[in-house]
Amino acid sequence: DIILTKVGTIGHVCFFPASFTRGVLSTTGSCRIRPELSKVNPVYLARYLNLFRPQMLAIASTGVQPFLNMKHIKSFSVFLPPLDLQQCFAQIVEATERKKTSQRADLAELDTLFNALVQRAFRGDL
Repeated sequence: DIILTKVGTIGHVCFFPASFTRGVLSTTGSCRIRPELSKVNPVYLARYLNLFRPQMLAIASTGVQPFLNMKHIKSFSVFLPPLDLQQCFAQIVEATERKKTSQRADLAELDTLFNALVQRAFRGDL
């Protein structure tokens, strides 16, 4: 399932964790989108919705907080390329996300090593 925020911070998208067997969703601020897997890849749809965020903000009703109602959300027109292309796109996205995660971990390790080196330099241990 894809979760889409529809109040306040409109248009943020995330996945409901597959490891959760059950969950409670406040439909006041978000909605669940359950893609039909024979027609759309969830990763493709989530990325598409993320790109659609400026249009969501443009059509949102205003008040104390901007909001999208389900009529707005159901009116979204989603471009659906063939499923095999969506799956190829999803594989590229997932590989890219894995690389980004690995690079973030490497950067954190480099920061730790650099800070240790700086501490040794200031103590005169070099």
